[in-house]
Amino acid sequence: MKATKMAGRKPTLSDKFWLFLHKHDSFAKSCFELRLAAVGGKVWRTEYLIDKLRATQHPDAEDEIGYAMQKAGSYGQTEILRLMADKKCGLTLWRQPQQEQRRFRSKARRDAYMKSAAYRLEQAEIARLQKLNWREIAFLHAVTYDRRDAAAFLLESGVKADIDGGRALLLAASKDFRAMTALLLDKGADPSKNNGEAYHRAVHHDAARMFGEGCLDPLLARPVDLPKQVMEAILTTALKENNLYLPTVEKVLNFALRMTDKADVRPFLALSAVQQNTAVYERLREYQDICDALPLPARQKKSAPPHRPRNKI
Repeated sequence: MKATKMAGRKPTLSDKFWLFLHKHDSFAKSCFELRLAAVGGKVWRTEYLIDKLRATQHPDAEDEIGYAMQKAGSYGQTEILRLMADKKCGLTLWRQPQQEQRRFRSKARRDAYMKSAAYRLEQAEIARLQKLNWREIAFLHAVTYDRRDAAAFLLESGVKADIDGGRALLLAASKDFRAMTALLLDKGADPSKNNGEAYHRAVHHDAARMFGEGCLDPLLARPVDLPKQVMEAILTTALKENNLYLPTVEKVLNFALRMTDKADVRPFLALSAVQQNTAVYERLREYQDICDALPLPARQKKSAPPHRPRNKI
């Protein structure tokens, strides 16, 4: 504080905050410094602060170390993650950090939020994440920000690629991270989990526009059986976004033929006829003929309603 006065400027809020930490709460100061060191990739400083926090035997020490590990995963600091893995960090269950908890200006706003649907969704998300440990949370953050080296290291350290019902794969596919998607699939991620939601989400984002350029090839190459409604959503999005481009039509229909429940392409037959797109119309007609020739269980036709005799008057 004296240095700021000597420099001829008023003390900033940051100066006051650091002075408060120095005077009142050395544990909070060490936690803050640990996050800065982890994000900045300072290995020796991080190791010193981890040992310092553990020496305090504070009940929140492991959670604060786990939160720093989450930050290191977000920034792709592989060396920091390797250090933390060697020191057995991040094995405790996740708990929402105080820094990320929602704050309100008044009690009225807080009460209104707690009655909303957004609050219920937030609580459901928190309950789901509380089943994971900090190392798995760091992995999800590495996938979210496309930190491939960090994610690959965490997979080697014991994190499963199918974490949280294929959530990591869903994140990578929906954000059009091709290399990350391929990495997760190579490590054993199952795209059929979440009821095919990884496909569903992927084609409803920018990845749909890239369908013909191979961004979803790693997904399409895997044997998976999707529900009929998901497959029809993929057909709708992919074909419309690519304006019935023939190579894309070929790729999507070849994929659709592998499904047990065949999707209905008759709406696209009409669309291609209106556009006078003969090549696409003929390809769609071939697919529909194949579907029509299948036995009834594979086509999943609706059964006729039972015969009901008329009431006698």
